[in-house]
Parts: sequence; structure tokens; C-alpha cells
Amino acid sequence: MTSTGRAPTDGTQNASILDHLREHGSINSAEAFKLYGVIRMGARILELKQAGYRITSSNTSVFENGKTRRFKNYALVAQPVGLEGERAGN
Repeated sequence: MTSTGRAPTDGTQNASILDHLREHGSINSAEAFKLYGVIRMGARILELKQAGYRITSSNTSVFENGKTRRFKNYALVAQPVGLEGERAGN
């Protein structure tokens, strides 16, 4: 929900993240940057949490090019009451 009491639907980064979470179940900060240009993933997740979305986080590591890269992985647990059937693009 936004300050208007609705789910983000205007093509914002929050709407993109929310759609991704609904479709794929989880997203990490590296994916969010590559797919949607999200630099401050923690801030976007906080905004979604403040809007009533229950999102969990866990640490994940990827070994590539001889280096270990660490990311936060986020998963949507529940939507705010009244938005269970609503998609971010509607």
C-alpha cells in the first residue's frame, strides 16, 4: 500500500519488486539491481513492510569470478489484509 492505501501500481521500483516477489517468490539485492535498477533495496523493502507486506530476509552467498559475493534474499510471506487477490499491475 502507498500513502493512498493501495498497492504500488505506477511502475515504481516498489511495484516491480512486489510483482517479482509474487511471481518468483523471492529476490535478492543483486537481482533487483540488474533487473530493475534498484540501488537501495533495503529502503524499498522497508517501504513495502511499512505498507503492510510481510517480507522475510536471509543472507545468501554467490561464488563467482574467484570471489564470494554476499546478498540479502527477500521473500514475500503475506500481503496486507484486503489485497490478497490484488496484483501490483492492476
